[in-house]
Amino acid sequence: MIRFAAALAAILCCALPALAEAPPSVAPGVPFGTGTQPVVVYDAQGNVVSSFGGGGGGGGGSVTAPGTAGTQAEAVQGVPGGVPLPISAAALPLPAGAATAAAQATGNTSLASIVNGPAPTSSFSIARTGSIGTTAVQVSGADTTNRRTVTNTSAIGCELMPAATAYGTGYPLPAGGSFTFDASGRTTGAIFVACSAAGGTVAVISY
Repeated sequence: MIRFAAALAAILCCALPALAEAPPSVAPGVPFGTGTQPVVVYDAQGNVVSSFGGGGGGGGGSVTAPGTAGTQAEAVQGVPGGVPLPISAAALPLPAGAATAAAQATGNTSLASIVNGPAPTSSFSIARTGSIGTTAVQVSGADTTNRRTVTNTSAIGCELMPAATAYGTGYPLPAGGSFTFDASGRTTGAIFVACSAAGGTVAVISY
């Protein structure tokens, strides 16, 4: 019996290498080190399909992508050897209507005009109009350049309007009141004024 047990133990010792664990289904993490580390590639079933590296030990081998860069480009582009493609944005064509530096500069100028109004000037002009009645009269012609401020210098109520229409149809301009038209693309037309009674007067400063 003792001999049988000893023989069984010897057989199990010899068989242990054959009963080693199968490779894990998920590849283990790569250990940290300053030298070359062995690498093992597993398939979906956890079988070792390739291994390489590991200093002086381990088997040789390599993993490469199928084909060369040229043959891969040829397969995608359908052109023998492939065609070099530009990687600089400056070399790529812009779609129709795309923003450009010139268009951005124009937009910035327009925005500045809206926010800040017309560019400052070194001079201004003043026009006075009197004897304004209940039918509007023109007090300032069309102006595409200047900012204009209209002031009611009379003691009666008046109104601003875009045409020669009757009092009661315009924007109120009370006695002593002022209104500024900003000529940044919004109010470049002629300005008319009508008053609640005869004898109205206004002054327009353009600057």
